[in-house]
Amino acid sequence: MDELERVRFGPKGGAPPVMVRMNVSPLLKSGEYACRLREVMASVIFIGSTQGFEREYFDYSSLPGWFLASFYDIKPEGEGADGFVLQGCENYYRSRQGDAWGVHEWISLFDPEDRSWVWWDVVIPGGGDVSIFVDTRGEPVVPFEELWWMLYAAGAKSVSGPSLATSAEWGVGRQL
Repeated sequence: MDELERVRFGPKGGAPPVMVRMNVSPLLKSGEYACRLREVMASVIFIGSTQGFEREYFDYSSLPGWFLASFYDIKPEGEGADGFVLQGCENYYRSRQGDAWGVHEWISLFDPEDRSWVWWDVVIPGGGDVSIFVDTRGEPVVPFEELWWMLYAAGAKSVSGPSLATSAEWGVGRQL
């Protein structure tokens, strides 16, 4: 099963024995938040698989308008940023002390040849939070600021982690 299928339909079969988990307290209902993450992640993987990542400019029209509104360098047509995006971006700046992102820069960081993580799943462990599991091929610490941006811009109040997690810990959460 490839990464795009896992994003769209959830993982099938066995999980990696060790993964990295990010815990998110979303600003909206956990199920809605998880759907937003899947929508963005599926879109960026689709962009790379159809256009390649060796481009200066991408056709980013498959990314949802609410998410495109989080980038400093574009003005999406139609739907703009909602309150969850605006608050999530503010929470990112406060928590990560990061700079604003440009859409092309962000997309380019998803090149699987350069990225040291792959999406595994998003689950609801209970209590309204959401857990995101990524496979880092056994590495406990990898760079993924692009993931942090996506988590916050999708509407995160706060994000904790990364922490190492086992496949058993992933299996405890309610899959969406």
